[in-house]
Amino acid sequence: MIRISIFFLLLLFLLNFNNSISQENTVLRFAILGEKLFTLTDSNSIKFASSDRIRITNLGSNINSGNIDYAPSITRDGKILYFVSNRKGSTLTNKDEKSSHDIWAVSINPFQPLNKCKPFKLETNSNVAPITRLNTPLNEGVVCVSSDNKNLFFTGCGRETCFGDCDIFVSTLQPDNTWGNVLNLGPVVNTEFWESQPCITPDGKRLYFVTNRPEDGKSRRSNTIDDISHYGWNKYSPTSQAFENTAVHYSREDFNIDIWFSDFNFTTNTWSAPKKLSSLNTTDREFSPFITHDAKVIFYASDRQKDSYGGFDFYASRIINDSTFSTPVSVGQPINTQGNDIFLSIPKSNNVLYFSSRRTDVPGAQGDFDLFAAYAAKSIISNSNLTEKAIGVRDRTGKEIVSYMFKDKKKIELKLVLENPSVVTINVQDINGNELKSIASQKEMPAGESLFTIDCNFTINVGFISFTIDNDSFYQIVSLTN
Repeated sequence: MIRISIFFLLLLFLLNFNNSISQENTVLRFAILGEKLFTLTDSNSIKFASSDRIRITNLGSNINSGNIDYAPSITRDGKILYFVSNRKGSTLTNKDEKSSHDIWAVSINPFQPLNKCKPFKLETNSNVAPITRLNTPLNEGVVCVSSDNKNLFFTGCGRETCFGDCDIFVSTLQPDNTWGNVLNLGPVVNTEFWESQPCITPDGKRLYFVTNRPEDGKSRRSNTIDDISHYGWNKYSPTSQAFENTAVHYSREDFNIDIWFSDFNFTTNTWSAPKKLSSLNTTDREFSPFITHDAKVIFYASDRQKDSYGGFDFYASRIINDSTFSTPVSVGQPINTQGNDIFLSIPKSNNVLYFSSRRTDVPGAQGDFDLFAAYAAKSIISNSNLTEKAIGVRDRTGKEIVSYMFKDKKKIELKLVLENPSVVTINVQDINGNELKSIASQKEMPAGESLFTIDCNFTINVGFISFTIDNDSFYQIVSLTN
């Protein structure tokens, strides 16, 4: 019997076919178009997808561990997801040889379900001094990724080069795909207090971050020219975008944490004196700013008491101009919960939102904080959604091996070429391999070219991780109606 599995991803049809092996292992991935999670209105407000269409999924045991996994940061193209973890394989601390918090990443491969994607720890070239490496026996927080994926802003804590408890640093991707010498951003951005969770606008002109520094924004120490030269901060021109990391364990009584910003002058290669983002900060704590890739919306987390579901919740505000922001609105349920929902990231496609949370209402919890994805689902394989169009499917060599033909909006015909007579079974599965539906041929199908017909008298609500494909791509499918 031939068994073909249909996985639901986004924007992709692929049949993984190998003539040298048994067709028992043939895998078909079936893709859909997802809704955007939010749209912008003419009145400078934000309209989120209706809550009944939002689906939350745990990224699973292959990406999440039994330890702390948090602060996701997705690249603009949606292909690499950075995050922080103290999982097995993280750098051991010098003190007690426990795993420190390190920066990890995973490639979001459209040809694989997430349970086949393997996370990896970011590495620094072994030739650089240990003190300037990216991941160390101390704790590293997360990552802002530049639009060209070549620069990372991140938080480093307890380093000899820190001005305070935690500072914001930058590292550059090297030709060997390791990360180059780490530079402290210097005493204008960093102080003897706590700076963390950097987020730089797509044009690299403004750095958002969080800090517990005093209200006047002034450091209590005096830095000399030698200090500045030592840290090399004024030699770096940022071109980044994104956000996030650390300090999910501080209590409200420890200190107030607010979002601040500093503007970068590309002529002088200097940062301006940081200012508080007063229109968004409250008397409570604001964390994890994230700027969308069009620079029109800022997301962040807050444990503010007003309109809260409990703990830290996500909020969003329209960026009208450099000094004007709309009144922040809650992202709402089901993304926000009564627990701590903190650190989020959205690719340019705006159809998936990665975030970290301690929530337990979604199957698959692995440990403390886990990584999740939120997406807006569509109904597919239903009478109302099918259109009369054929869709070709090719293997990785470019050879067409299957074509889809939608017949009178009620059936799908799969054209298969079988090596031997066999009963064919179609398994409809979610991304984690859970079976949603099984459809078997009524009788043995002959060798050679055969048509397998699926009667589309059922509806499956799905949607999943975004993978951007150009509109004119071979794998682009027709739009499906709501």
